[in-house]
Amino acid sequence: MFFTVCLFVIATTAFAQQQRGGTPEENARRQTERLTTELKLTAQQVPQVEAVNLSMAKERAQLIEKAGGNFASVQDDMQKLNAKTEEALSKILTNEQLEAYKKLQATQRQRQGGGGNR
Repeated sequence: MFFTVCLFVIATTAFAQQQRGGTPEENARRQTERLTTELKLTAQQVPQVEAVNLSMAKERAQLIEKAGGNFASVQDDMQKLNAKTEEALSKILTNEQLEAYKKLQATQRQRQGGGGNR
């Protein structure tokens, strides 16, 4: 049930961003800017993180389109995408940055009503 709520919140947030005109490229740029500030990314990390964010934003947009409003139908895929994102970032970020990233994600889930633990 918890994962359903988390994924629903993530999917609806992403869907709302797209409805406001947010393309995957715009969403990836915003996420990269946020992570650059929050995680104090180095100049070398920024383009790498942006590439991960863009790839994941495009995949997320496809999943949302596939869902057609039925986010439960893509729940497992969204969960896998989130794990894939974290795995990709773990190859770029330092251990400290990765822990800070995980905390940011947990805080975001709490603010969106999805709770904070996985």
